[in-house]
Amino acid sequence: MSRGLGKRQREIIDALGVALGVALGEGDERGLLPRQIRKIIGSDDRPNIRKSIRKLEERALVERDGELVKLTFSGAPVAG
Repeated sequence: MSRGLGKRQREIIDALGVALGVALGEGDERGLLPRQIRKIIGSDDRPNIRKSIRKLEERALVERDGELVKLTFSGAPVAG
């Protein structure tokens, strides 16, 4: 049973949403490199960031396009 998103996973989703200015339905095709995500959330814990991104991929909240990490439609933060 899933316990929901962890702290680091929420920080990654927030960093992608804020940095890319994603609003629901925009269909933004840009992404961030993992090192850019680490810089935004202020973490030097590379293995934990990689694991969190991998788990977010498994939930289909983010996707990898080469080196870039992108929000999927289901991972986009909802305005409100």
